Amino acid sequence: HQPSDSARQSATARVYAVLKHEILSCQIAPGTALYEGRLAERLQVSKTPIREALGMLVHEGFVEVMPRQGYRVTDITLADVHEVFQMRMLLEPAAAELAAERATAAQLKRLQGLAEESYVYGELPTYEEFVVKNREFHVLLAEASGNGRLAAMLRNLLEEQVRAVRQGDRERRRCEADDLPERKVPR
Repeated sequence: HQPSDSARQSATARVYAVLKHEILSCQIAPGTALYEGRLAERLQVSKTPIREALGMLVHEGFVEVMPRQGYRVTDITLADVHEVFQMRMLLEPAAAELAAERATAAQLKRLQGLAEESYVYGELPTYEEFVVKNREFHVLLAEASGNGRLAAMLRNLLEEQVRAVRQGDRERRRCEADDLPERKVPR
């Protein structure tokens, strides 16, 4: 019995969403090996949606193929972080300029609300919510530009940045818990 194309696409979309969330939140840490069989078992799907979702994540740069071994979550390097910031510095002013001309009243109202978000230093839940809202602000600003390609590029860059922030937070908490000096970021 073969699953229908729509059922397979639905399973692929679900697997993709789960894996991407786990990678962006660093629940699956950079450098972690990923195996189709283990993921299929854990997510209770066949290997086909796993393979398709991993292919999408490879295309986005969050996962790499390890020939004859499986897949691996890509590392986050200082050079990656620098490149993301450079790209954002080039693209976000253009998005903001276009958004100033094209944003709807509803988008402006939502942007204002998001711009007023804050967090309480040292309280992880408020900080986590702030990170989500901050990303939402920048994505909405990009979408308000009315340029779909620009918005897609910035959305991807922001996902990469959130992943880097999460990894940095994990490392800092681990060092604090172990009372170790800060670890060096791989180059």
